[in-house]
Amino acid sequence: MQVQITGKNLKIGQALPQYITGELKALVKKYFKDAANARVVVEKNGSKFKAEIQVKVNGYVGGIISSAEADDAYSAFGDALIHAAKRMRRKKRQFIDKHRAHHYEKDIEMV
Repeated sequence: MQVQITGKNLKIGQALPQYITGELKALVKKYFKDAANARVVVEKNGSKFKAEIQVKVNGYVGGIISSAEADDAYSAFGDALIHAAKRMRRKKRQFIDKHRAHHYEKDIEMV
């Protein structure tokens, strides 16, 4: 999985990208076998930081997008990561339920 990290109106050091990459890869691995790529944008607006996460998952149409705003970059990314986890959990549940219903319909037709 490739992770692209971009900073707007701020310089991103070395620690933040390492933290973002590690946390994001762990989250995606928890719910999906593989992801094509991820993009994280950390932006500073006045005294607030905004983090936006976009994850493209192989085999799924569209992607997972989440964003959050906080007083520091780590908190903003953490809140956006929690939101992304919730969306991934829902997406995976929808996918599993869809395939279970599809298999159940086939079983009914065969009987």
